[in-house]
Amino acid sequence: MEELVKRYARIISILCFCVVIILASIPYINEKIANVISVCKERWEDVQQKKEREVYERFLKDTKKEEAKPTDVMIPGTVRIPLDSALDVAEIQFDNDFMNHTLTVFFPNMTEDILDKRPMVGSPDHIDDLEVTADESGLYVQFITDTVIEPTVTYQDNYMFLKLNRPDEIYDRIVVIDAGHGGIMPGMVVNGIKEKDVNLDIVYKIKALFDEDSSVKVYYTRLNDEDIPLEKRAGLANDLNANLFLSVHLNSYGRAYNSTNGTMTMYNELLGEENNRSKELARIINTALVDALGSRNLGLTKGSSILIIRESEVPVALVELGFMSNKDELEKLVSEEYQDTIAKTIYETIIKALDEGF
Repeated sequence: MEELVKRYARIISILCFCVVIILASIPYINEKIANVISVCKERWEDVQQKKEREVYERFLKDTKKEEAKPTDVMIPGTVRIPLDSALDVAEIQFDNDFMNHTLTVFFPNMTEDILDKRPMVGSPDHIDDLEVTADESGLYVQFITDTVIEPTVTYQDNYMFLKLNRPDEIYDRIVVIDAGHGGIMPGMVVNGIKEKDVNLDIVYKIKALFDEDSSVKVYYTRLNDEDIPLEKRAGLANDLNANLFLSVHLNSYGRAYNSTNGTMTMYNELLGEENNRSKELARIINTALVDALGSRNLGLTKGSSILIIRESEVPVALVELGFMSNKDELEKLVSEEYQDTIAKTIYETIIKALDEGF
């Protein structure tokens, strides 16, 4: 019996030793697995990039052939894309991801075979890369561009002629509006209310007004709950060479309710005191909001410590509409009526600023 106990004790000891070895090896194993996954991902990305470059190089090669010996109609400055004769052009879809300089055109029920018979050719202006993919629903042609673009199209002889325009080539007045924070960056949170949500609600109301006004082209850094890098927000305004850039925020003095209240607007003081278009924009916006809302005027504040202000190359203002840490002001900020007044004031003030030369 004693011998049996010793034997089981040895077996248990060996098993425990093995368990300890395995547990000690887990970080090493996890690291190896992670390395393998990383290598596979890099190789897959390399293959994808190579495939994209091949598509783009083929486009350039086919374009040279077409220019040397034209086979069909061409429209200068456009990309000619063949269409299936049965395709209803009204069903073609455009997804313009201007934040990432990517335009995707979807052609329902078309296959890649059509590009073998009639290649895609034309102007490479603003095109950095091309990707062509297909699935059971149709054909996707994706253009990776060197800047923000706006597409215009014409149709002729079973072809789409796609022109990639810089926005300032087709719009006289361009504005960028930013709903502060988003995604995993909620901004201030008071009593369960997140700043990012209120910012977005207000921007949607501003958008509704601009949607009725064709005199201004407005771009929005976000229209859903996502965290857009600050560099991309300022970068969008810079890429567009926008007339002005406005960022919408709420203020807070701590997370507990207190009496601090009021409206303030930030500007880029690094541009100096004289002819500072950022400061002038901030002044116009702040004055209009204080007058319309009846809020306490906290005036203008230097804002170069804020990246989107510091990095913006166009007139920029960041408005702090009110304090979430003030119970009465927070109740106003989340109310439909107050938000409507904010939106109407910002819309009208931006129009006024543009009319005055911004």
